[in-house]
This record gives sequence, structure tokens and C-alpha cells, in this order.
Amino acid sequence: LQASADSNVITYSPHPVNDGPVQWNKLTVPRGGQYQLVLPDGTRVWLNVASEITYPVAFKGPAREVTVNGEAYFEIAQDARHPFIIHVNDTRINVLGTSVNIRNYESYTTTTLITGSVQVAYKETQVQLRPGFQAIANGTLQQRQVNTAAVLAWKNGYFSFENTSLKDVMEELSRWYDIDIKYNGDVNSIKYDGEIQRNLRLTSILKQLEQPGLQFKF
Repeated sequence: LQASADSNVITYSPHPVNDGPVQWNKLTVPRGGQYQLVLPDGTRVWLNVASEITYPVAFKGPAREVTVNGEAYFEIAQDARHPFIIHVNDTRINVLGTSVNIRNYESYTTTTLITGSVQVAYKETQVQLRPGFQAIANGTLQQRQVNTAAVLAWKNGYFSFENTSLKDVMEELSRWYDIDIKYNGDVNSIKYDGEIQRNLRLTSILKQLEQPGLQFKF
């Protein structure tokens, strides 16, 4: 195991697989944090705030399997003989070599395919995604075409909003800046569009969000 706290990256070096039991690790990223992980097969994982991944120290058997909660972006090392399987609540994402974003902060799970091909299974339904499409598991399994740049904005250092409600905007800020939110008055009709850098001070972002009749207090 090689770890670098300065760059927020953990790298597992490949090593011979023994016949002992599989050892599992869990990496938990708190609110206000972000981490990268390189798995033993070379797969790279970016973990967003308030997320966690459970993974084996060494992959054994016919498949490479991990479990995710929160949000994570994967660049999966190709290995046709050992498919990569991501478990997210009741959703199972089966891939070979591809890049994909997984998110389940809300009560549902989204799988967004950036490159390659994945199969998403949820309950009794399966869909095969094409690049630029997203599967939504929320009681049923549906797919839609999305703006992948907006989906990956968090990985590239931005908040991205597309007709996003104030409450959803503040949920993003609460995870990144580790703050709790309270509301006074009706804010349900307030929406936002655009991008904001994630390296700004919170006070600077709140000033950009203010509008007539809407103010923020610490």
C-alpha cells in the first residue's frame, strides 16, 4: 500500500493473489473532502464529498466487485476476463473497461456513462447504456441523454446547476463546506443555472446566489 496524504491519493500496488480470505477496506470521505483511489487492477476512482467505497485489497475470482455510496467517478482498467461490478443499493452496474459516474446522494441512483458500455440492472429490469446517457433507478429503471460535462463538473472543480432548485444547490454546498442549512420562508420557486468554482470561499458563493428577497446569514 502506498498512500500520499498531500495529494489525497491512495494507490494499491499489484501483488500476487494468495489463497487466503478476501480482505476488504472501506474508504470514507467526509463532508468537505475529496479523494482519489487507485485499485490493484489500475482502476482509478475519484470520490466526491460525503461518499464511501468498499473494495478488496486484491481482486480474486471471476469478477472485480466494489460497493459505493455517495458519488464516485470511475476510470476502469480493461480486463475482458474479469468484469468490473459496482453495487449501489439495489442497483448493479456491470462494466468491462469504461469511464462512468455513479451518484446516490438522493433517494435514487444515477449511472452516467462517459465512454465505453455498461449494463445497469435494477430489480427485474436491465438497460444497456451508450456514452452520454444516464440510467435512473428510482422505483423503475429509465434512461435519458445528459450533459456529461455538467455531471463531471464536481470532479473538475466546479458546481454545475441546470434549473436547479435553491434547496438542491444548498445541499451541494452543505456537503462541500460542511455546513447545516435552515430556511425561513418559501424558497421552492428559486432556481439557478450556471457554474461556480468549488475553490471559492463560501461567502463569495453566497453573494453570487443572493437576489432580491433572498439573503443568507451565518
